[in-house]
Amino acid sequence: MTRSVTGSANALRRAVAIYRRLPEAAQWALTFGAAAALHFAPSLALSLGALAFLFVFILLRLDIGLALTAFVIPFYLQPKPLIGGSFALVEIALVMCAVSWGANYLSTKD
Repeated sequence: MTRSVTGSANALRRAVAIYRRLPEAAQWALTFGAAAALHFAPSLALSLGALAFLFVFILLRLDIGLALTAFVIPFYLQPKPLIGGSFALVEIALVMCAVSWGANYLSTKD
């Protein structure tokens, strides 16, 4: 059991390192692509998968998440049905940005 947890943690660290080494344009494309996948996903399972990827990308690059939030403001009247209700993409992105900021703040706090 411990070996699989350690292996998973190492795989996650490698994935984060690969993402951070990508050019900035690729990071933007991945984040906006995940947002588009979330918006256009036909099923709940695909929506939740895109939501998870979008959260990770915003957690790693808050600045791109804030730009995404500003970009999707005009689409606030097109909510996405998720578990527990329908939410606009701007609401989803804003909450993710707030969580990302809080996590970054707590991780760098002395």
